[in-house]
Amino acid sequence: MSLPLISAVVPFYNQGSFVGEAVRALLRQTWQNLEIIVVDDGSDKEESLALAAFAAEPRVIVLRQENAGVSVARNRGIAAAGGKYILTLDADDLCAESFAEKAASLLEADDNLGLVNAVTCHFGDRSGPAGRLECTVENILSWGSHTSLSMFRKADWALTSGFDPALKLAEDIDFWLSLLELGRRFQRIEEPLYYYRRHGESAQSRFKRLYGAMHGGGNAGVIRYVLDKHKELYAGYPGLAEKVLAQRGDRPKFAAFKKIKYRCILGLARLPLLRGPLRDQARKARYKSEIISHL
Repeated sequence: MSLPLISAVVPFYNQGSFVGEAVRALLRQTWQNLEIIVVDDGSDKEESLALAAFAAEPRVIVLRQENAGVSVARNRGIAAAGGKYILTLDADDLCAESFAEKAASLLEADDNLGLVNAVTCHFGDRSGPAGRLECTVENILSWGSHTSLSMFRKADWALTSGFDPALKLAEDIDFWLSLLELGRRFQRIEEPLYYYRRHGESAQSRFKRLYGAMHGGGNAGVIRYVLDKHKELYAGYPGLAEKVLAQRGDRPKFAAFKKIKYRCILGLARLPLLRGPLRDQARKARYKSEIISHL
């Protein structure tokens, strides 16, 4: 039996110190009929140089675009993919060498199986289990199962709207919900095959996490947007949408804190000396300010 082609799609934005590990992990997959599509989402020239190491590797394809966000990057990579199955992996994460083989074998054996992921472990600044839940419908609707590493059929992606370009957060769970709406089944491989990197643990991020724990932190605007998109799906599970928002959304004090934070970043980014260093932070702040405006 000939092995169907798998296309691994890796969105990449200024992660030059990590992307080489991710691509090499994919090149080591035991399922060898695999292509790797790295979509450079407008990275700085210095960061993009990391991709030059794979110029001679025939299984690695590099696409470049102006910065448009992870959803647009993923959709572009999937649209260019030749594979029957799509494997998604972020540029700073890793997967075990057996993931593609085990996930594709499950999909080949069950036409109604729509997505496969695996048990997740942290590495980097933090280690140990990541706490993701098994892929039951209730757990997916509760936002407790989704991971960036997954495998699904390209044909199913084409039946949905793909990854929503309006989302730079929660784009993966939004796509998973779209697959549920197709009536697809999900399965988690009960082995730790996905390694989620924890990094960038600055004093600011520790303070934000502490403040969020005290006053309730999340992204309520994003959550409301996604829940509204899939309200017919949630209608079959009364009270679950409200529970997701209550558990994960911003409560007023934390939302007010974030509004002040983003205004400060955008104000500082207008100063000539800080415009360059704060460019990426200002882009994120502008997007998140728009999300918060939906509160």
